[in-house]
Amino acid sequence: MKQLFRFIFVLFATIIFFSCSEKEDNIPIEEDQYYVKYVAYVRSYTGPWSPYLNSVTVKTERGEDTFATKGVENWVKTIGPVNRGFKAEIEAYGGPYLYVEIHVCVGENGAFECKKSGGNYYDGGLYSSKRAYASFKID
Repeated sequence: MKQLFRFIFVLFATIIFFSCSEKEDNIPIEEDQYYVKYVAYVRSYTGPWSPYLNSVTVKTERGEDTFATKGVENWVKTIGPVNRGFKAEIEAYGGPYLYVEIHVCVGENGAFECKKSGGNYYDGGLYSSKRAYASFKID
């Protein structure tokens, strides 16, 4: 009778041991996911011209999106999740002083950190629209 209990115990322990180790081997390693916050804004420091933001184009996880932004001076858009290797890009048109920024955070609850910024400054041309561009590859 003792041999039967030992045999059942060893068999049961072996089944549990091998089934657990197989599950652990098949668990996929999750890759960090990132969120990207795009910022575009305009300022007018001198002269009679009002700041204006015409349009903003950003790269998202699904491709490119363009936003008509007439009448606003500040624009913010957060996209994600994206994986490592994603190249974030923002292009904005407006003036007279135009700025763009790319902020990145790891995970949904992470803190955003400015990774790239760019600007284009008014060159004195009346009603001329300026372009600002920035890109950042998540490595």
